[in-house]
Amino acid sequence: MKTPNEKLSDWLDRSGMSQGELARGTRVQAKQWGQPHIAPDATSVRRWLTGEQPRPPAPDILADVFSAAMGYRVTTYDLGLGDSATADRGLVYSPSFLATVEAVADLGRADVDRRKFLASAPFAAVAGIGPSRDWLLSTLDQQPKPGPRVRLEDVSAVRNMFGVFQQMDIFQGGGSGRLTLAAYMNAHVFPLLRRTHTERVRRALCEAAAE
Repeated sequence: MKTPNEKLSDWLDRSGMSQGELARGTRVQAKQWGQPHIAPDATSVRRWLTGEQPRPPAPDILADVFSAAMGYRVTTYDLGLGDSATADRGLVYSPSFLATVEAVADLGRADVDRRKFLASAPFAAVAGIGPSRDWLLSTLDQQPKPGPRVRLEDVSAVRNMFGVFQQMDIFQGGGSGRLTLAAYMNAHVFPLLRRTHTERVRRALCEAAAE
């Protein structure tokens, strides 16, 4: 007998999406990933809620849908659709490009959701600052997930936005824009890192993200 996925149910309630809206959002996101065959309906969502595990890459696509709805990164683990996360994830090196992205995303998400993060890993946010930059720049030989290609124009948009945050830091102090920056990274930059790129674009994007 399958065990109901209470985590997924909880996130669905928190997002305010209906089962049909989650299904539609997943179909749209799947097309952006280049996976149009992933086309769930409300019945599919009900099966997931009762404990059925969707086949990869559907869990990652669902995580992107929830991340967009919430404004910060939601992982497959959060949804009850992925492996267990560890409190010191940001302090352990991983040779996988995508694992690196997820580790740094967890650190950024934790900055937005501080209460939960501080209860489980009080020092990881500080200790992970250096490793997060090193990992992004040292794993450029790994392959990202399939999906629409990221262009240099996307990288320029990220750099321009970072320029806005730098101006905010100069005139108002870093604290005023910190949570907004973390939310921007989780909702926009990390999803770009998960998509496909040319080598030139990937290097430029990783350099921009490491800043």
